[in-house]
Amino acid sequence: MNKNGNGKRMGRSKDEMQPRFLSPDFMGVFEVEKGEDKAGKLGKLLHPSQYVNGSNTLLSRSEAYYTKEDKTVEDYSNEREELKSVLAKVDGDKELSFIVMEHMLNISAKVFYHENKKRFGESGLDMSDPGSVEGARIAQNCFEEDSAYLMSLLNDIRPKFPLNVLPQNHDIIEGGRYVELDNKQLIRVYADALDLDPDTNLVFSGLGGMLIAGALNAKHDGMYYEVLPLSAHKNGMTLRNQDLDISKYLSKAVTQSDDPVLFLDDNVGTGLTIETMKRMLLQEGMNAKSGAVQFNWYRYNSYSKLGDGSKPFFDPKDIDYVTGFLFPGKPFITQSIDHLRKSRKNYDEFLTEKNIAGDGVNQLYEKGIKYTKKVGLDVTSFCGGLSHDSVELNKRIQKIVKGPSIED
Repeated sequence: MNKNGNGKRMGRSKDEMQPRFLSPDFMGVFEVEKGEDKAGKLGKLLHPSQYVNGSNTLLSRSEAYYTKEDKTVEDYSNEREELKSVLAKVDGDKELSFIVMEHMLNISAKVFYHENKKRFGESGLDMSDPGSVEGARIAQNCFEEDSAYLMSLLNDIRPKFPLNVLPQNHDIIEGGRYVELDNKQLIRVYADALDLDPDTNLVFSGLGGMLIAGALNAKHDGMYYEVLPLSAHKNGMTLRNQDLDISKYLSKAVTQSDDPVLFLDDNVGTGLTIETMKRMLLQEGMNAKSGAVQFNWYRYNSYSKLGDGSKPFFDPKDIDYVTGFLFPGKPFITQSIDHLRKSRKNYDEFLTEKNIAGDGVNQLYEKGIKYTKKVGLDVTSFCGGLSHDSVELNKRIQKIVKGPSIED
Protein backbone atom coordinates (compact mmCIF):
# COMPACT_ATOMS: atom_id res chain seq x y z
CA MET A 1 0.00 0.00 0.00
CA ASN A 2 1.33 3.41 -0.94
CA LYS A 3 1.10 5.40 2.27
CA ASN A 4 0.87 8.63 0.35
CA GLY A 5 -1.95 7.36 -1.83
CA ASN A 6 -2.16 7.99 -5.51
CA GLY A 7 -5.86 7.66 -6.33
CA LYS A 8 -5.23 4.63 -8.55
CA ARG A 9 -7.32 1.49 -8.60
CA MET A 10 -6.02 -1.21 -6.34
CA GLY A 11 -4.66 -4.26 -8.09
CA ARG A 12 -6.89 -7.33 -8.31
CA SER A 13 -6.23 -10.69 -9.87
CA LYS A 14 -8.69 -12.05 -12.39
CA ASP A 15 -9.91 -14.76 -10.03
CA GLU A 16 -9.99 -12.63 -6.87
CA MET A 17 -13.34 -12.68 -5.09
CA GLN A 18 -15.23 -9.51 -4.25
CA PRO A 19 -14.17 -8.22 -0.82
CA ARG A 20 -16.68 -9.31 1.80
CA PHE A 21 -17.03 -5.81 3.22
CA LEU A 22 -19.01 -5.03 0.04
CA SER A 23 -21.75 -7.44 1.13
CA PRO A 24 -22.18 -7.06 4.91
CA ASP A 25 -25.30 -7.83 6.91
CA PHE A 26 -27.82 -5.12 7.79
CA MET A 27 -25.58 -3.88 10.64
CA GLY A 28 -22.50 -3.60 8.44
CA VAL A 29 -20.88 -6.75 9.89
CA PHE A 30 -19.27 -9.35 7.62
CA GLU A 31 -17.56 -12.70 8.00
CA VAL A 32 -13.82 -13.35 7.97
CA GLU A 33 -12.26 -16.77 7.46
CA LYS A 34 -10.79 -18.09 10.68
CA GLY A 35 -7.26 -18.59 9.33
CA GLU A 36 -6.87 -15.27 7.52
CA ASP A 37 -5.39 -13.36 10.46
CA LYS A 38 -2.49 -15.80 10.58
CA ALA A 39 -0.16 -13.62 12.65
CA GLY A 40 -2.88 -12.54 15.06
CA LYS A 41 -2.41 -8.91 14.04
CA LEU A 42 -6.03 -7.96 14.70
CA GLY A 43 -5.96 -9.21 18.27
CA LYS A 44 -9.06 -8.22 20.22
CA LEU A 45 -10.79 -6.84 17.11
CA LEU A 46 -11.72 -10.43 16.21
CA HIS A 47 -12.39 -11.74 19.69
CA PRO A 48 -12.23 -15.53 20.30
CA SER A 49 -15.76 -15.41 21.71
CA GLN A 50 -16.97 -14.80 18.18
CA TYR A 51 -15.95 -18.28 17.03
CA VAL A 52 -18.89 -20.48 16.13
CA ASN A 53 -18.73 -24.15 17.04
CA GLY A 54 -17.65 -25.97 13.91
CA SER A 55 -17.65 -22.78 11.84
CA ASN A 56 -14.69 -21.50 9.90
CA THR A 57 -15.58 -17.81 10.20
CA LEU A 58 -15.27 -14.88 12.58
CA LEU A 59 -17.22 -11.63 12.54
CA SER A 60 -15.63 -8.31 11.60
CA ARG A 61 -16.77 -6.74 14.89
CA SER A 62 -16.75 -7.92 18.47
CA GLU A 63 -17.46 -6.42 21.90
CA ALA A 64 -14.33 -4.29 21.46
CA TYR A 65 -16.16 -2.32 18.77
CA TYR A 66 -19.29 -1.83 20.87
CA THR A 67 -17.57 -1.02 24.15
CA LYS A 68 -19.64 0.19 27.09
CA GLU A 69 -16.54 1.38 28.94
CA ASP A 70 -16.06 5.06 29.74
CA LYS A 71 -12.77 6.29 28.28
CA THR A 72 -10.84 9.52 28.12
CA VAL A 73 -10.02 11.32 24.89
CA GLU A 74 -6.40 10.39 25.56
CA ASP A 75 -7.35 6.70 25.85
CA TYR A 76 -9.06 6.82 22.49
CA SER A 77 -6.19 8.75 20.93
CA ASN A 78 -3.69 6.13 22.10
CA GLU A 79 -5.92 3.29 20.85
CA ARG A 80 -6.13 4.89 17.41
CA GLU A 81 -2.34 5.19 17.25
CA GLU A 82 -2.01 1.51 18.17
CA LEU A 83 -4.46 0.65 15.40
CA LYS A 84 -2.36 2.63 12.93
CA SER A 85 0.51 0.24 13.67
CA VAL A 86 -1.80 -2.71 13.04
CA LEU A 87 -2.99 -1.08 9.81
CA ALA A 88 0.59 -0.92 8.56
CA LYS A 89 1.06 -4.63 9.35
CA VAL A 90 -1.96 -5.74 7.31
CA ASP A 91 -0.69 -3.75 4.34
CA GLY A 92 -2.21 -5.01 1.10
CA ASP A 93 -5.05 -7.02 2.65
CA LYS A 94 -8.22 -5.06 1.88
CA GLU A 95 -10.52 -6.91 4.25
CA LEU A 96 -8.24 -6.78 7.27
CA SER A 97 -7.43 -3.14 6.49
CA PHE A 98 -11.16 -2.40 6.36
CA ILE A 99 -11.70 -3.98 9.79
CA VAL A 100 -8.88 -1.99 11.37
CA MET A 101 -10.03 1.27 9.79
CA GLU A 102 -13.63 0.71 10.87
CA HIS A 103 -12.37 0.59 14.44
CA MET A 104 -10.28 3.72 13.87
CA LEU A 105 -13.26 5.60 12.42
CA ASN A 106 -15.40 4.39 15.31
CA ILE A 107 -12.92 6.13 17.61
CA SER A 108 -12.34 9.31 15.62
CA ALA A 109 -16.09 9.88 15.16
CA LYS A 110 -16.70 9.70 18.92
CA VAL A 111 -13.81 12.04 19.71
CA PHE A 112 -14.75 14.50 16.96
CA TYR A 113 -18.34 14.63 18.17
CA HIS A 114 -17.15 15.19 21.75
CA GLU A 115 -14.64 17.90 20.84
CA ASN A 116 -17.06 19.58 18.43
CA LYS A 117 -19.75 19.69 21.12
CA LYS A 118 -17.42 21.70 23.37
CA ARG A 119 -17.67 24.60 20.90
CA PHE A 120 -21.32 25.08 21.83
CA GLY A 121 -22.73 26.82 24.87
CA GLU A 122 -26.28 26.91 26.18
CA SER A 123 -27.28 29.57 23.65
CA GLY A 124 -25.42 28.35 20.59
CA LEU A 125 -22.03 28.27 18.88
CA ASP A 126 -19.24 29.75 21.01
CA MET A 127 -15.87 30.25 19.28
CA SER A 128 -14.32 32.23 22.16
CA ASP A 129 -12.25 29.34 23.55
CA PRO A 130 -9.26 28.73 21.25
CA GLY A 131 -8.60 25.38 22.90
CA SER A 132 -12.07 24.02 22.08
CA VAL A 133 -11.87 25.29 18.51
CA GLU A 134 -8.45 23.73 17.97
CA GLY A 135 -9.46 20.42 19.57
CA ALA A 136 -12.45 20.15 17.26
CA ARG A 137 -10.30 20.99 14.22
CA ILE A 138 -7.69 18.35 15.03
CA ALA A 139 -10.33 15.67 15.70
CA GLN A 140 -12.16 16.59 12.49
CA ASN A 141 -8.97 16.07 10.46
CA CYS A 142 -8.62 12.55 11.88
CA PHE A 143 -12.29 11.78 11.31
CA GLU A 144 -12.14 12.92 7.70
CA GLU A 145 -9.00 10.97 6.81
CA ASP A 146 -10.45 7.81 8.40
CA SER A 147 -13.69 8.30 6.46
CA ALA A 148 -11.80 8.87 3.22
CA TYR A 149 -9.73 5.72 3.77
CA LEU A 150 -12.84 3.53 4.10
CA MET A 151 -14.56 5.16 1.13
CA SER A 152 -11.44 4.50 -0.96
CA LEU A 153 -11.48 0.82 -0.02
CA LEU A 154 -15.18 0.59 -0.85
CA ASN A 155 -14.51 2.15 -4.25
CA ASP A 156 -11.44 -0.01 -4.91
CA ILE A 157 -9.12 3.01 -4.86
CA ARG A 158 -5.75 3.01 -3.14
CA PRO A 159 -6.28 4.87 0.16
CA LYS A 160 -4.06 7.44 1.80
CA PHE A 161 -2.48 6.27 5.04
CA PRO A 162 -3.78 8.29 8.04
CA LEU A 163 -1.21 10.72 9.43
CA ASN A 164 -3.11 12.95 11.87
CA VAL A 165 -3.26 12.32 15.62
CA LEU A 166 -6.32 12.85 17.83
CA PRO A 167 -6.25 15.38 20.69
CA GLN A 168 -4.84 14.31 24.04
CA ASN A 169 -6.90 15.34 27.07
CA HIS A 170 -8.58 13.73 30.05
CA ASP A 171 -12.21 14.47 29.14
CA ILE A 172 -14.43 11.44 29.72
CA ILE A 173 -16.44 10.05 26.81
CA GLU A 174 -19.24 7.84 28.06
CA GLY A 175 -19.41 4.32 26.65
CA GLY A 176 -22.48 2.57 25.33
CA ARG A 177 -23.45 5.13 22.66
CA TYR A 178 -23.72 3.48 19.28
CA VAL A 179 -24.24 4.82 15.79
CA GLU A 180 -27.49 3.34 14.48
CA LEU A 181 -26.49 3.64 10.83
CA ASP A 182 -23.07 1.98 10.86
CA ASN A 183 -23.26 0.09 7.56
CA LYS A 184 -20.48 1.64 5.49
CA GLN A 185 -21.60 -0.04 2.26
CA LEU A 186 -25.12 1.38 2.70
CA ILE A 187 -23.65 4.82 3.37
CA ARG A 188 -21.46 4.51 0.27
CA VAL A 189 -24.48 3.59 -1.88
CA TYR A 190 -26.41 6.59 -0.56
CA ALA A 191 -23.47 8.96 -1.08
CA ASP A 192 -23.01 7.71 -4.65
CA ALA A 193 -26.72 8.09 -5.43
CA LEU A 194 -27.18 11.54 -3.86
CA ASP A 195 -26.74 14.14 -6.60
CA LEU A 196 -25.92 17.46 -4.94
CA ASP A 197 -24.87 20.94 -5.94
CA PRO A 198 -21.20 21.04 -4.84
CA ASP A 199 -21.84 24.39 -3.14
CA THR A 200 -24.46 22.87 -0.83
CA ASN A 201 -23.88 23.42 2.88
CA LEU A 202 -24.59 20.19 4.75
CA VAL A 203 -25.97 20.19 8.29
CA PHE A 204 -26.12 17.15 10.56
CA SER A 205 -27.57 16.67 14.01
CA GLY A 206 -26.00 14.42 16.62
CA LEU A 207 -23.61 11.50 16.32
CA GLY A 208 -25.85 9.52 13.96
CA GLY A 209 -25.35 11.61 10.84
CA MET A 210 -21.61 12.02 11.17
CA LEU A 211 -20.65 8.95 9.14
CA ILE A 212 -22.74 10.31 6.25
CA ALA A 213 -20.89 13.63 6.63
CA GLY A 214 -17.55 11.86 6.36
CA ALA A 215 -18.61 9.89 3.29
CA LEU A 216 -19.95 12.93 1.42
CA ASN A 217 -16.92 15.00 2.38
CA ALA A 218 -14.68 12.26 0.94
CA LYS A 219 -16.75 11.88 -2.22
CA HIS A 220 -16.75 15.60 -2.99
CA ASP A 221 -13.18 16.18 -1.82
CA GLY A 222 -14.02 18.56 0.99
CA MET A 223 -17.74 19.34 0.87
CA TYR A 224 -18.64 21.78 3.64
CA TYR A 225 -20.63 20.46 6.58
CA GLU A 226 -21.46 21.29 10.19
CA VAL A 227 -22.47 18.93 13.00
CA LEU A 228 -24.85 20.32 15.61
CA PRO A 229 -25.35 18.86 19.11
CA LEU A 230 -29.11 19.11 18.69
CA SER A 231 -31.71 16.39 18.86
CA ALA A 232 -35.43 15.97 19.33
CA HIS A 233 -34.55 13.13 21.67
CA LYS A 234 -32.71 12.97 24.99
CA ASN A 235 -29.15 12.90 23.59
CA GLY A 236 -28.21 16.50 22.90
CA MET A 237 -29.65 19.98 23.33
CA THR A 238 -33.33 19.59 22.71
CA LEU A 239 -35.09 20.76 19.58
CA ARG A 240 -38.31 20.75 21.59
CA ASN A 241 -37.39 24.18 23.00
CA GLN A 242 -39.75 26.57 21.25
CA ASP A 243 -37.40 29.52 21.85
CA LEU A 244 -34.36 27.87 20.26
CA ASP A 245 -32.72 30.04 17.59
CA ILE A 246 -31.12 27.65 15.09
CA SER A 247 -29.10 30.44 13.48
CA LYS A 248 -27.03 30.77 16.65
CA TYR A 249 -25.88 27.16 16.32
CA LEU A 250 -24.63 27.60 12.76
CA SER A 251 -21.54 29.44 11.57
CA LYS A 252 -21.66 32.51 9.35
CA ALA A 253 -20.49 30.28 6.50
CA VAL A 254 -24.04 28.91 6.49
CA THR A 255 -26.20 31.72 7.85
CA GLN A 256 -24.70 34.44 5.62
CA SER A 257 -24.55 32.35 2.46
CA ASP A 258 -27.04 32.13 -0.37
CA ASP A 259 -25.96 28.56 -1.10
CA PRO A 260 -28.49 25.76 -0.53
CA VAL A 261 -28.60 24.07 2.86
CA LEU A 262 -29.36 20.38 3.26
CA PHE A 263 -30.11 18.82 6.63
CA LEU A 264 -29.40 15.09 6.56
CA ASP A 265 -30.16 12.50 9.22
CA ASP A 266 -29.16 8.85 9.44
CA ASN A 267 -32.69 7.54 9.90
CA VAL A 268 -36.27 8.66 10.37
CA GLY A 269 -38.73 7.08 12.79
CA THR A 270 -41.26 9.62 14.07
CA GLY A 271 -39.85 12.36 11.85
CA LEU A 272 -39.63 14.83 14.75
CA THR A 273 -35.94 15.72 14.31
CA ILE A 274 -35.93 16.10 10.54
CA GLU A 275 -39.21 18.04 10.40
CA THR A 276 -38.18 20.40 13.21
CA MET A 277 -34.75 21.10 11.72
CA LYS A 278 -36.11 21.87 8.26
CA ARG A 279 -38.82 24.13 9.66
CA MET A 280 -36.31 26.14 11.72
CA LEU A 281 -33.89 26.50 8.79
CA LEU A 282 -36.71 27.74 6.53
CA GLN A 283 -37.85 30.20 9.20
CA GLU A 284 -34.37 31.75 9.07
CA GLY A 285 -34.84 32.40 5.35
CA MET A 286 -32.46 29.68 4.18
CA ASN A 287 -32.86 27.70 0.98
CA ALA A 288 -33.24 24.52 3.01
CA LYS A 289 -34.07 20.92 2.21
CA SER A 290 -34.05 17.74 4.27
CA GLY A 291 -33.34 14.06 3.80
CA ALA A 292 -32.21 10.83 5.41
CA VAL A 293 -30.72 7.46 4.50
CA GLN A 294 -33.16 5.05 6.16
CA PHE A 295 -36.83 5.25 7.05
CA ASN A 296 -38.90 3.16 9.42
CA TRP A 297 -41.35 2.10 6.75
CA TYR A 298 -42.75 -0.58 9.05
CA ARG A 299 -43.81 2.13 11.52
CA TYR A 300 -45.16 4.29 8.71
CA ASN A 301 -47.13 1.37 7.25
CA SER A 302 -48.63 0.47 10.64
CA TYR A 303 -49.44 3.92 12.04
CA SER A 304 -50.59 5.65 8.87
CA LYS A 305 -53.43 3.14 8.69
CA LEU A 306 -54.75 4.26 12.08
CA GLY A 307 -55.66 7.65 10.68
CA ASP A 308 -56.32 9.17 14.09
CA GLY A 309 -52.93 10.75 14.84
CA SER A 310 -52.55 8.69 18.02
CA LYS A 311 -49.07 7.54 16.98
CA PRO A 312 -46.56 10.02 15.51
CA PHE A 313 -45.02 9.15 12.17
CA PHE A 314 -43.24 11.07 9.44
CA ASP A 315 -44.83 12.47 6.30
CA PRO A 316 -42.66 11.55 3.27
CA LYS A 317 -44.17 14.43 1.27
CA ASP A 318 -42.51 16.91 3.65
CA ILE A 319 -39.02 15.40 3.23
CA ASP A 320 -37.03 16.28 0.12
CA TYR A 321 -34.80 13.20 -0.06
CA VAL A 322 -36.71 10.04 0.85
CA THR A 323 -35.35 6.55 0.17
CA GLY A 324 -36.78 3.05 0.21
CA PHE A 325 -34.13 1.84 2.65
CA LEU A 326 -35.79 0.27 5.67
CA PHE A 327 -34.71 1.31 9.18
CA PRO A 328 -35.54 -1.60 11.50
CA GLY A 329 -35.87 0.69 14.53
CA LYS A 330 -33.59 1.74 17.37
CA PRO A 331 -34.72 -1.03 19.81
CA PHE A 332 -33.91 -3.65 17.17
CA ILE A 333 -30.43 -2.19 16.55
CA THR A 334 -29.75 -2.09 20.29
CA GLN A 335 -30.86 -5.69 20.76
CA SER A 336 -28.70 -6.83 17.85
CA ILE A 337 -25.65 -5.15 19.37
CA ASP A 338 -26.35 -6.68 22.79
CA HIS A 339 -26.51 -10.15 21.24
CA LEU A 340 -23.35 -9.55 19.23
CA ARG A 341 -21.50 -8.48 22.37
CA LYS A 342 -22.45 -11.75 24.04
CA SER A 343 -21.45 -14.19 21.31
CA ARG A 344 -21.67 -14.98 17.63
CA LYS A 345 -24.16 -17.73 18.44
CA ASN A 346 -26.50 -15.28 20.20
CA TYR A 347 -26.23 -12.85 17.31
CA ASP A 348 -26.95 -15.45 14.61
CA GLU A 349 -29.91 -16.93 16.50
CA PHE A 350 -31.43 -13.50 17.13
CA LEU A 351 -31.20 -12.45 13.46
CA THR A 352 -32.64 -15.79 12.37
CA GLU A 353 -35.54 -15.45 14.82
CA LYS A 354 -36.28 -11.94 13.51
CA ASN A 355 -36.06 -13.07 9.89
CA ILE A 356 -33.26 -10.68 9.01
CA ALA A 357 -30.33 -13.11 8.94
CA GLY A 358 -28.44 -12.65 5.69
CA ASP A 359 -30.10 -9.34 4.91
CA GLY A 360 -27.78 -6.77 3.43
CA VAL A 361 -28.11 -3.47 1.60
CA ASN A 362 -30.25 -4.91 -1.21
CA GLN A 363 -32.63 -6.64 1.19
CA LEU A 364 -33.07 -3.50 3.31
CA TYR A 365 -34.14 -1.71 0.15
CA GLU A 366 -36.43 -4.50 -1.05
CA LYS A 367 -38.19 -4.78 2.32
CA GLY A 368 -38.67 -1.03 2.50
CA ILE A 369 -40.15 -1.02 -1.00
CA LYS A 370 -42.64 -3.74 0.02
CA TYR A 371 -43.90 -1.65 2.94
CA THR A 372 -44.23 1.49 0.80
CA LYS A 373 -46.25 -0.43 -1.77
CA LYS A 374 -48.72 -1.48 0.91
CA VAL A 375 -49.73 2.14 1.43
CA GLY A 376 -49.72 3.01 -2.27
CA LEU A 377 -46.44 4.89 -2.17
CA ASP A 378 -44.08 4.59 -5.15
CA VAL A 379 -40.61 5.94 -4.35
CA THR A 380 -39.63 5.86 -8.03
CA SER A 381 -42.55 7.91 -9.32
CA PHE A 382 -44.58 10.91 -8.22
CA CYS A 383 -47.38 8.67 -6.96
CA GLY A 384 -47.97 9.70 -3.35
CA GLY A 385 -46.69 13.22 -3.71
CA LEU A 386 -42.96 12.56 -3.31
CA SER A 387 -40.53 15.26 -4.40
CA HIS A 388 -38.63 15.15 -7.68
CA ASP A 389 -35.40 14.82 -5.66
CA SER A 390 -36.73 11.70 -3.91
CA VAL A 391 -37.85 10.05 -7.13
CA GLU A 392 -34.54 10.66 -8.90
CA LEU A 393 -32.56 9.55 -5.83
CA ASN A 394 -34.40 6.23 -5.68
CA LYS A 395 -33.93 5.62 -9.38
CA ARG A 396 -30.19 6.00 -8.91
CA ILE A 397 -30.24 3.78 -5.81
CA GLN A 398 -32.06 1.05 -7.70
CA LYS A 399 -29.43 1.11 -10.44
CA ILE A 400 -26.74 0.60 -7.79
CA VAL A 401 -28.38 -2.08 -5.65
CA LYS A 402 -30.42 -3.58 -8.50
CA GLY A 403 -33.50 -3.40 -6.34
CA PRO A 404 -37.01 -4.25 -7.52
CA SER A 405 -38.94 -1.90 -9.75
CA ILE A 406 -42.37 -0.87 -8.58
CA GLU A 407 -43.95 -3.00 -11.29
CA ASP A 408 -42.31 -6.23 -10.05
